[in-house]
Amino acid sequence: MVKLRVKLRNLKPEAAVHGVVPDSVVLVVNIDWHESNAMTLVNRLPDGRIADEMLYRDDRARLDFAE
Repeated sequence: MVKLRVKLRNLKPEAAVHGVVPDSVVLVVNIDWHESNAMTLVNRLPDGRIADEMLYRDDRARLDFAE
């Protein structure tokens, strides 16, 4: 899997992202920004469940786009 560094502003629905959940790739469903430094990321887990995660600018170091 090729890893490409994520900028939070580049996250869009349908993007596959590694690092939101340990050892998994999730699919972005929706994004809700809170000011300019935080977002609620709604995502689909590998087993099909929907979850949400609050992400901050500092979290981008653990995120990578997945191909």
